[in-house]
Amino acid sequence: AWFRLEVGELRRRFPNTLRADVLHVHAAWESVVAWKTDRDDTALLDVLLDNLTALESVVLRAGLAVVFWNAIFAKIVSELYALVEKVGKSPKERLIRKYLGLSLNALPTVLKVIQSILLDLRNSTLDTLTLLENESKLTVPSLAGESLWHPDPSFEDEGIWVRVLKEGRQPSNTTLIAIHHHLVTVLYSIVVLQLKPVRVSTLFDPKVRKSNWGSFWDPRLTKDN
Repeated sequence: AWFRLEVGELRRRFPNTLRADVLHVHAAWESVVAWKTDRDDTALLDVLLDNLTALESVVLRAGLAVVFWNAIFAKIVSELYALVEKVGKSPKERLIRKYLGLSLNALPTVLKVIQSILLDLRNSTLDTLTLLENESKLTVPSLAGESLWHPDPSFEDEGIWVRVLKEGRQPSNTTLIAIHHHLVTVLYSIVVLQLKPVRVSTLFDPKVRKSNWGSFWDPRLTKDN
């Protein structure tokens, strides 16, 4: 009971800092920071996914997913794609550890989390595009903190907030998101089923193969399907 009273008092004193979406963003971010120190602790990625999908704001959901993709997951997918193309099968543990910083046991779980992030990003992007098409006003959360933290009540936190809102306000290309989701699904199947021999590039259209893996923006693939 005393705990609920304390939390209630904190929410009364810090209504902006303790907004649900604000807490979810910070919880997701801190889980990724912790995971980067031990990439085999995939339970931390479950925390990330739970907080990401709990966000009510489509701007924050999309923006946070893109930030995580650009900062961490795009490199993992690109490195794994290059390894599979080179060896023609699921890479050995030694190569996965060297280039991805992961164990062979952790890799399938990481790929499943990336799949879920990309799927949620596509859905939140489609929601954003629908709102824009209907000329609805996107709800963009205020970043203003309490004056106790900052002398200027209109202060907007730098760093993660700026990056998340910047990416969230600019809807990604849903075609490219879908293509990357397909790529991760193929890589997951190769790793789990130990498929060989395989050339992942042959499974995609030549125009797609020439696109920049890892990016959700490409002048050759600008039209959403």
